[in-house]
Amino acid sequence: MLYLFSVAKKKDLYPIVKGQDPLSEMYGIIKPDYDKKQSINMDLLNMIEKYDKIVIAGEAKSHCVLESARQIAAYFKEERNCIKDIYILEDCMSTIPGYETSTEEAFAELETTYHMHIVKSTVLQL
Repeated sequence: MLYLFSVAKKKDLYPIVKGQDPLSEMYGIIKPDYDKKQSINMDLLNMIEKYDKIVIAGEAKSHCVLESARQIAAYFKEERNCIKDIYILEDCMSTIPGYETSTEEAFAELETTYHMHIVKSTVLQL
């Protein structure tokens, strides 16, 4: 689907695969939850700084997408210009049942505090 999207929109996409270390859980895309080496995906963080629009989608909204957005926000908390053009596609992910309220509250906080945009894919202009 990503390939078809990139062809239709004539845009380059750079999908990022997380969880390459089988010995560590990795909810967020920037760093594992537990890692003796304290690994941080600096390549991705450097890439985020270079683009004027970052689009985030995935599964599950309540865990992996949320943690990824939190990690990005935490890293760039002093450089808000890098995260003001992050768009999270609310209709391209789903919440694990039972986490709906806390997830919506957490995303509302990201939107208010860091000015990340929570949008539907149908209104996003690329």
